[in-house]
Amino acid sequence: MKLFGHLGEEWDASSFVARVTCHPDLPHVVRAHHVLVASTMGDCEGFAGVLKFDGNSEGASSDCSPRILHLEPSLSYLTEGDVIRIKPRAGEIEVLFRRQSRHNCLVPTTRCNASCQMCAQPFTGHDSEHLRDLMRAIPLIDPSTETLGISGGEPTLLGRRLVDLVRYVRVFLPKTRVEILSNAILFKHFRFAQDIAQAGMPNLSIGVPIHADSPEIHDRIAGRKGAFDDTILGLLNLQRAGVPVELRVILQKPILHRLTALGEFIARNLCFASHVAIMGLERAGRANTVWDDLWADPKDFRQPLAATVTRLLQLHMNVSVYNLPLCMLDPSLWAVACQSISDWKNEFPEQCSACAARHRCCGLFRLEGNPLALTVRPISSDRGGGETSAFYSLECGC
Repeated sequence: MKLFGHLGEEWDASSFVARVTCHPDLPHVVRAHHVLVASTMGDCEGFAGVLKFDGNSEGASSDCSPRILHLEPSLSYLTEGDVIRIKPRAGEIEVLFRRQSRHNCLVPTTRCNASCQMCAQPFTGHDSEHLRDLMRAIPLIDPSTETLGISGGEPTLLGRRLVDLVRYVRVFLPKTRVEILSNAILFKHFRFAQDIAQAGMPNLSIGVPIHADSPEIHDRIAGRKGAFDDTILGLLNLQRAGVPVELRVILQKPILHRLTALGEFIARNLCFASHVAIMGLERAGRANTVWDDLWADPKDFRQPLAATVTRLLQLHMNVSVYNLPLCMLDPSLWAVACQSISDWKNEFPEQCSACAARHRCCGLFRLEGNPLALTVRPISSDRGGGETSAFYSLECGC
């Protein structure tokens, strides 16, 4: 599934956002904030545009009103309630929100104050209108949305503008849970932690990666000297401000020999965390360039992972395993394995069609270049012993 596409033409106008609608009878007073799907064309006067999924602007008139937006067929999934961003000068479209998805995330910046070696979202350039358009998109998002992510880059680099963005979400989406992904470095300033708490609570949580129990290893992975100390201080400040924190541990070769030690460090020093997510590695962005240095086969950390999760569970911490298919995990972890991979980059290889647990499995990040694509194996519902018990407990998981 693609979240970006080309319009087939460019014109001189500022970027704008609009909600997709299939209703040509929409009241004229709200049409300026909507684009109409072409198959439902009737009276289209006043709409911000008309979507036509053919990818070909040949014969289109730049003088027609509303403008016909020729999109690639791969974007034909767009439907009622989705929110898009049109960039006329670049001839591009960006899908900001999909009403039928559980994996919506706003990315207000791709700048970062660290240089994590496994980062899947490196800096993509400055877009001066992007944050403005995100603010305009929020009132168009379905207010029944359960969860909305805010990620980057590092969103805290926005400073006060991040606080304003979170507050804006709370105003227009008061029931929506906001989940910010941050390295927490700038939350070493307690006032910032307080401000973000006041803007987003009670529907706010912050996910923070922690790479190792060793400052040296953590700093090397983060690509920033002092990152460990700043992150720990930021976590403590968030806890003082009352913000629930999720710790994220990304499974990669440089930390596997200290995985159980990291679990013990979390249990002893960061036991206030509301959730600990231990995550499989995604092959994207910067991780592609150093993949051989980062990638570890799940069979190599199968037992340390099971021991770490078991230890945290024994201490009554809330633990989940993300991004790893069930067949790659020790059966004792099946009940805490989550369907965590965003739907737009989630795939299953052919052999998974015979798996009895496919409906509960996270599958894989995109199959192309994924070393797990040929090694996953179907789980049979008639397995005996402890594996059968674990299989039937899957519905009790996260």
